[in-house]
Amino acid sequence: MRIRIPGRTTLFRLSKAVAFTAVFLILLHLLSPLLAPKSNGPDQGMLTYIRGRSALAEPTDTLDILSIGNSNLYASFSPMDLWKSHGYAAYNVGEPMVDIYHTATLLSDILEKQHPRLLIIEADVLFQRSQDTEYDAAIAAAVDEAFPAVQFHNRWKSLGRSDFTQKPRNNWKSRKKGYLLLKGTEAYIPSSSSYTVKESIHPLIAACADRILSQCRERDIQVLITAAPCKAWNASRHQAVQHYADKRDIPFLDLAQNSDAYGFSWDTDSSDGGFHLNHRGAQKLTAYLGGYLEDHYTLPDHRGEAAYASWDTDYQAYQKDSDAFYAADAS
Repeated sequence: MRIRIPGRTTLFRLSKAVAFTAVFLILLHLLSPLLAPKSNGPDQGMLTYIRGRSALAEPTDTLDILSIGNSNLYASFSPMDLWKSHGYAAYNVGEPMVDIYHTATLLSDILEKQHPRLLIIEADVLFQRSQDTEYDAAIAAAVDEAFPAVQFHNRWKSLGRSDFTQKPRNNWKSRKKGYLLLKGTEAYIPSSSSYTVKESIHPLIAACADRILSQCRERDIQVLITAAPCKAWNASRHQAVQHYADKRDIPFLDLAQNSDAYGFSWDTDSSDGGFHLNHRGAQKLTAYLGGYLEDHYTLPDHRGEAAYASWDTDYQAYQKDSDAFYAADAS
């Protein structure tokens, strides 16, 4: 059988394509520091990722608990309440509608600076599916990680002098430690039909979650999977997560199915008809979770330590917002 050798014209075209691709990738690499926000705060347009990425601004090796997930996480778990009741230094690394692939990238960045004792994975992120195929979503996350210019390409419209002179830095802190205090109350009436839906964890999502677990094992970080009340949660999701957790010998605390244990009510504790918890619901869940963590883990109480004095200051600011929520709710 004859092997056909490409002609000069074909080789020339191929070399041109390779050269063009190489130049394009180099330009993307060079543009990334320019287009990337110079701060993780709202003044640089970081509105979408601001809460989760603010963990990067915390002092090195000061966080004992990291929790990752989407809006289900940052609307349901209040680190400041956990600080007040137990003195645990916890942080929500949550982003709206985030997929597991972008979550894994952000977590890797944070783990370069923090060495938590416990990682909490809010289970809804294991079902956060892209409008594209799961393979496209994984590729998109990899491109965003390698070339930030793709992710922040729209920033060219607002480039200023500082974008050409400053390096990106993480200097904006969330005083609520990644938690979003949601106001208002909109009741939700669960439908029995929602519990008949059949769902599973996509293999690519499971594989990415496994890489997160591997990171944690390498760093001696314990892992806990939780699930907050949400209208999208159902028995099928519970079974899928329980199966995943059992195979990997990881505890799974379903705070959605066991919501009666901490007095949760869909009549009073949702801000938007079942999608997210309001502040009242988040405080109930956090109080129960704090008791669970105290019973099952050995975590330090940092209250009274000089290095954590700012947490007391942040709690005072948080408490004012909390009081305002209940005052508005009572009126």
